[in-house]
Amino acid sequence: MFSPRQHLNMSQLLRRKAAASLNPGPLLRASAKFLGLAKVAIAKRVRLHPGQSMILPENNNVLSLAAHKWLREAGEYAPPHYLHLLTLASWGLENGVQGEWPSRNRPALEGQVGLLFGWKPKNVLAWLVSNPNGPGPEEQEENLRQALVWAQNPRQAAAVVLNDVYSRMRSQLPTL
Repeated sequence: MFSPRQHLNMSQLLRRKAAASLNPGPLLRASAKFLGLAKVAIAKRVRLHPGQSMILPENNNVLSLAAHKWLREAGEYAPPHYLHLLTLASWGLENGVQGEWPSRNRPALEGQVGLLFGWKPKNVLAWLVSNPNGPGPEEQEENLRQALVWAQNPRQAAAVVLNDVYSRMRSQLPTL
């Protein structure tokens, strides 16, 4: 089952492909279908959990606030019900950001970011700063925060987050 964000991402991807296609009709219809599915998924989530706020408390974390700043600067909407760090990473992948990962591993990185959207936000944050090949979690969090603060533009900030995701993936799968 896809999340609303994944439906929205697919809709945007299909719309971009339609713009470059000689026959955009089928792609535009598929894009509209994914957009409709995203709306249905959000409505279902609100209906199933009417008392719950859709705003994540983890988005008040200093890392998420820094990611939100870069998303705003990029003109990208940051849904409050998704971790801003993941939204920034996803935006970076959609916009062809390059980082410290080989191009052959980009599909694995895209898959990992997609899977992280399905995790509990607190677990995503804990996973990101618990690289066994690095310093302690507090220092990893501070290093990531500083890198986000020192980034010069949204693309560089997205690369910082994606580099951390890739580094964490490599700690579990050294063959990457």
